[in-house]
Amino acid sequence: MRYSVKWSTGSLILYIVSGLICGICCYYAKRRELRTRTARKLILREYFPLYFTWIVLAVFRYVDGSVGGTDALGYINNFTNSLHPYGMENTDILFKLFNQAIRLISGDYHVFFFVFYLIEIISFVFFINEFSRPESSSIPITILFYLYLRSFTSIRSNFAISILLIALVFLNKKKNIKAFVLAISSVFIHVSAFVYALFILFYFIYINKKIGLFKSILIFSAAFLVGTIVQTTLMSGSISYLSSVGSGAYGSYASKSLQKNFLTDYSVSNLPQLALFITLLCFRKKIDGAIEVASDKDRSKIYMLRLICYFDFFMVPIIFILGIYRGYEYFYLARLVMWGEIIPIIRRYFLKQSGIFISFLFLLFFIVWMYGRIEATYESSQLMPYVFGLFTR
Repeated sequence: MRYSVKWSTGSLILYIVSGLICGICCYYAKRRELRTRTARKLILREYFPLYFTWIVLAVFRYVDGSVGGTDALGYINNFTNSLHPYGMENTDILFKLFNQAIRLISGDYHVFFFVFYLIEIISFVFFINEFSRPESSSIPITILFYLYLRSFTSIRSNFAISILLIALVFLNKKKNIKAFVLAISSVFIHVSAFVYALFILFYFIYINKKIGLFKSILIFSAAFLVGTIVQTTLMSGSISYLSSVGSGAYGSYASKSLQKNFLTDYSVSNLPQLALFITLLCFRKKIDGAIEVASDKDRSKIYMLRLICYFDFFMVPIIFILGIYRGYEYFYLARLVMWGEIIPIIRRYFLKQSGIFISFLFLLFFIVWMYGRIEATYESSQLMPYVFGLFTR
């Protein structure tokens, strides 16, 4: 049966419910930590509905040239031919090796999907367990499914995101060598990860320094300069690796911003970075207060999380100039977890009796935002309608 891309309210409901399942699972996992006073693990019964639902939806979705993700069929074909001498020639080396390793085990692309999506979900849970404190809100996590949904069409970039998220967890655990190795590895899965792997350097520079408005303006301006220099380098084709990987696509992406104006063409997908940055500045003293009263372990988590979000905002000029249109996704989860820290701070400005209502408003806001992003991308990414493929021919 042939399907065509079209808006599907049923699919939207499915995606929203899948997100709510994630938020609820994380909420009860936090409750367990508070009750037992033991750290959350990757394998908890509270997480089982999340693992099961998300794995089944991704692995057994129907994929053809019209639904299941724009690039999904290409990834399946690449996986199938990955052991061929000329298979996957123009792709990053570690992603190629990942495909080949699974292809040696099985030729069924469902196995490839299972391994990849399991790694992706584990990276999400690993990051949430590390940075989302029990006292923080789980409401923003309910739209994490949008990032997961993006991997239906772009497996490679989401794979790089997953590896980088794991690297950030190791960095916070002071396992610096593991963090560095994983960060470098993410670059050889998708070269655009290089921009965000630089956070490790940024972290060691600003670990004991405060970042105010003036310093932010300086860093933001410096990012423009760096982005312009890298753009010129890419367009010249002087970096042989980038000229061969993706058949020179990176130079092509970088040239597209030459006809654009940063202020007038500022992407709506980058608004969350700007909104969070402004919020972090407005509530800086309150967040500093939360850091001061937190335990030593939690103090480093909040501080690093805020540093990640600052860095994420500072990279906007670079991803704009270089045409990395998926760049906003790299620290998407970090922004959600940071909002989880901010929501309880905002709730304190209202009467305790109105807490449930305020939480509901936040939940509604995040769901509406997720709806807006899905509505804007479903057609180009072929994410609707969702078709369960296990019984579909």
